[in-house]
Amino acid sequence: MPFSYEDYSLEVQGVSVDLGTYETLHASDILISPKHSRLNNVILASKYDKQELSSHLTVERDFVDFRIPELEIKDLDFGFKSNTFMVAVFEIVLNKPSLEMYRDKRLPDDSRIKPLYSKLLRELPIDIDITSLSITDGYIAYEEKIEDTKQAGKLFFEHLNTQISNINNTLNNKEKTMIKTTAEILGEGQMHLEWEFQANDRNDAFVVSGSLKNLESEKLNAFLKPNLRARAEGTIDTMYFNFWGNPKVSRGDIKMKYHDFKFEVLDKDRLKINKLLTFIGNLLVNDGSKADKDGFRFGEIETERDVTKSFFNYLWQNIKSGILDTITGSGKKDA
Repeated sequence: MPFSYEDYSLEVQGVSVDLGTYETLHASDILISPKHSRLNNVILASKYDKQELSSHLTVERDFVDFRIPELEIKDLDFGFKSNTFMVAVFEIVLNKPSLEMYRDKRLPDDSRIKPLYSKLLRELPIDIDITSLSITDGYIAYEEKIEDTKQAGKLFFEHLNTQISNINNTLNNKEKTMIKTTAEILGEGQMHLEWEFQANDRNDAFVVSGSLKNLESEKLNAFLKPNLRARAEGTIDTMYFNFWGNPKVSRGDIKMKYHDFKFEVLDKDRLKINKLLTFIGNLLVNDGSKADKDGFRFGEIETERDVTKSFFNYLWQNIKSGILDTITGSGKKDA
């Protein structure tokens, strides 16, 4: 050290890495070169099955099974810059990845503060500059197990396609990280999500917008009940939402077109119905007279974040806030 080189090629088969107490990483074969690198059959998985993992935990932790049949890396560069290790990549492509997660909610909560992704990226000990990361035809499933239920509530996304641009935490980076995702939710609903933030913005501001179409809401109940303390009936024809915020609070707006829709808000024990909010909401089921000429009702989003929960919990709480305001408010768009 120091040393210099002009070209390199590395091939490895049967890679296995112990990531600590709970997870391991495997790959059947790896080829690394400056212009094109490839990893096949990558598996990041929990060491224990779902039930056994719980017996090793004192607080909640996700069971993870993440499989990537093929991962491609184009134009890889790495080295040291001002004594900081740096990795730069032009493009990363994950082909048909599958991610399954499970959480046992009967365990005590992990009460540590969960930073937003902008802060996590900013505080990495190395510099990262990834121009583009894409996911093609992915699958994600998330389950939660709570007390008094025989089965875990499950939410899954199929045919997930994601494009992420500018994953960059270098000091001179002023561009925003942009995430665009489309997926099929629960086998039928169509989801579109856009999300942006700037890693070097110490306010950790973000903007999220998206839509949900053609979803029979009863299919969500296995997940709504444990996660959002709610229960729904009917069909969401179209929902558009947009909100912006920081690590503590967020605001935004939402509009919905739905039919035969009922929304029950459960008390904290998730077994009893909050009769007041449910009664008010069900009075305002969209029968055509309580919507605009295009069939939409409008609402506002306003949420205070529980900083011990993940960003995705924050996302769901914002959508829940908007749904409640849409069905219990005037339904009219603010002037």
